[in-house]
Amino acid sequence: MRHLLSTPRFRQLFAASTLVLGLAACKDNTGPEEAEPEVVSMRITLTSGATATVNASGTVTGTLTIPAGTATGFTIEFLNAAGAPD
Repeated sequence: MRHLLSTPRFRQLFAASTLVLGLAACKDNTGPEEAEPEVVSMRITLTSGATATVNASGTVTGTLTIPAGTATGFTIEFLNAAGAPD
């Protein structure tokens, strides 16, 4: 009794599918490339409205107070040199 994996038909199918997957992985993306973000700072905003900004050198402006044991939501935005989200 022959095992399915040892049949010539299975080996041909396996070789063809490997080739197709390999070629698909090497496909050249012809779409426009996205520009790299130019982040210079990040802004952290709590749901209470309090904000703090951290620049690329680590300087923090603003203060955030989060009470211990309290779930607090927040968002983080990465900002460009003009202060706009990037």
